[in-house]
Amino acid sequence: ICKKHNNNQYEQGYEEVAKKVESESEEESSEEESQKMILGQFDDNMGGGFDDDQFESNTRQERVKEETTLVHIRFQQRTTRKCITIVQGLPDDLDSKKILRAFKKQWCCNGTVTEHKTWGTILQLQGDRRRDAQKFFVEEGIAGKDEIKMHGF
Repeated sequence: ICKKHNNNQYEQGYEEVAKKVESESEEESSEEESQKMILGQFDDNMGGGFDDDQFESNTRQERVKEETTLVHIRFQQRTTRKCITIVQGLPDDLDSKKILRAFKKQWCCNGTVTEHKTWGTILQLQGDRRRDAQKFFVEEGIAGKDEIKMHGF
């Protein structure tokens, strides 16, 4: 008998809480609708205003352009004596294998070209060649000094 009585109390309490929540949500939705109507009239009366969405989309597009146009040159320590230089963000129209061949001849080091889903084409060179790579890109006109981001200096 006690268990049934307690369950009925819980069920009644639950129903009361559910009714209160429903009534509060109805009041909030009616308030939101009235605010939208008022703001809609305000926007229509202003005429020729700017949308915030326009500015947000422009800044997002600019950030994407910045990220794609930057050439990132990184240094990665493998062991205590060995390290590699990683170059990513080169434009797709460049022949990465030819650039790598020029690097290998000029600096007497080995390297490889790898493809990554998110980061695109990546050049890996043996040794710390960050400054040499930056100088090469600027001299050859591949990227300006402001378009190159050197990590680790």
